[in-house]
Amino acid sequence: MAQMAGEALVSFAPGVDARQRIVRLTPKAESLLPVLDAEWAATTAATTRLEAELSFPLSRLVGEAVEALRRRPMRLRITDAAPHLGSPGEDLSV
Repeated sequence: MAQMAGEALVSFAPGVDARQRIVRLTPKAESLLPVLDAEWAATTAATTRLEAELSFPLSRLVGEAVEALRRRPMRLRITDAAPHLGSPGEDLSV
């Protein structure tokens, strides 16, 4: 958010109490929305065409990979494959 503010893409205002901060897009950011929408539409179209060339939907594969990694993170899988590398969270720096 700070980077977006630094680029003058968002502005901040206080909320109804000290726990809230209202973030709004600036006119500069709003002017970028048509470009972002067009890029998103082009990305979606390109992905659809790519999936049509594959024997298995990439979106399904990615979804399955994300679920598998939620069940067992990659770091644990690496530790299982090579226990000598250290356990998850262990400081391996020398």
